[in-house]
Amino acid sequence: MLLRSLARSTSPLRSPRTGLTAVVVAASLVIAGCSSDDDSDSSSNTSADADSGNDASEVTIDHVYGEDTYPTNPETVVAIGTAVDNLLALGITPDAIVERPDDKDAAWKNDQLEDVERIPLSDQNVPLEEIAALEPDLIVGDLYRIPEEAYDALKDVSPVLPGIDQTADWEPQLQALGKIYQKEDKAQQVIDDDEQVFADAREELSGLEGKTALTVQDRGGQFGVIADPDNIANSFYSRLGMTLPEAFTDGTLQVENGRVMISYERVDDLSADFMGMYATEGMDKIRAIAGYDKLPQVESGAVVEDDKSVMAALNIPSSLSNAWLLDTIKDQLKIAAEA
Repeated sequence: MLLRSLARSTSPLRSPRTGLTAVVVAASLVIAGCSSDDDSDSSSNTSADADSGNDASEVTIDHVYGEDTYPTNPETVVAIGTAVDNLLALGITPDAIVERPDDKDAAWKNDQLEDVERIPLSDQNVPLEEIAALEPDLIVGDLYRIPEEAYDALKDVSPVLPGIDQTADWEPQLQALGKIYQKEDKAQQVIDDDEQVFADAREELSGLEGKTALTVQDRGGQFGVIADPDNIANSFYSRLGMTLPEAFTDGTLQVENGRVMISYERVDDLSADFMGMYATEGMDKIRAIAGYDKLPQVESGAVVEDDKSVMAALNIPSSLSNAWLLDTIKDQLKIAAEA
């Protein structure tokens, strides 16, 4: 369930607060791949001075929870989720990152974060006190990692840039960060390069056009499949010309909250040309399920099994993860293209 967009009036910038009491904000973090009930019309924009190319000291940006004013070129920044990727893509290394345990599986960026302070995110609580102690000039996160409750609390510490709109796409926030750091040309170049990477992949793997693909997670004795073709977790496939199997979109399978749950007994419903499979209890359990080894993508080898980095890249894409993922699973994609 994604958060609805709220209209807010712009509030003045506040100085970071120190000496906060031990407070954490209970923030219901939404897992990647949630479906959206509505789309927001929010889009980033800057002040007239910034748009005219002058050296503005502040920019005003619309985001999923309203509108805020940000200092340009903030010195100390704390980043969460996909925002880390966006900063790195602009050549900016955050001073600290807030990470969940599964963030450590982000193989495409870990080498660039070796000397960065890491603040653990445990029990699904935003570590407000630890963030405040750094006295950041900017806190930046994505739609999933900074829900509205966390935004409301964090903005008392520092200006906060959450997700820009309900789509959770990485590009709008990258553009907003480009305005904040006066790197708008660089942000556009990152987007253009990402488009070119996929254009090259579509040309090289032209056989993927019209092929089917699934991202699957073994959850509590069932398979969970993201069944919304517009969900960002399926954008990697769609940009290669791939689609969901018809049964996931024509009403054959029951879709709830953008997902289809499939029992082990109906494993054949997972038939596709390509699949990413994450097994929470290991692949031995999955491979023992009758019929799993007969799935066409398993028989052909067009499957990536139990690779946390691949699943993380599929679920919440960025320019960095896209390029890494295309290179990492190219062999399996070639198999699907030639099938």
